[in-house]
Amino acid sequence: MLKKVKRIKLGKQVYRRLMKRVLERDGWRCRKCGSLKDLQVHHKIRRSQRGHDALGNLVTLCAYCHMAEHGQLCYAGDRTHQGIKGPEEGHPPA
Repeated sequence: MLKKVKRIKLGKQVYRRLMKRVLERDGWRCRKCGSLKDLQVHHKIRRSQRGHDALGNLVTLCAYCHMAEHGQLCYAGDRTHQGIKGPEEGHPPA
């Protein structure tokens, strides 16, 4: 039987420092489209799926690509829904 591995979860201050390290590592650019605007840190393996708060599980994405990664974008004809602008430079047309 597999051992249960405890998930790493950081406190607020440590997590903020880690987010800054991720942004610096990724050159303050979205790793999908290269945008410099509205940057966010994304968990490759979601926390809800026992993803760790660790450098190797985090990547910089812009808000548009982050929402696309989570399947939260509306159909291509309505990009202003939920306040999403786009596509900006770097975003492929849907």
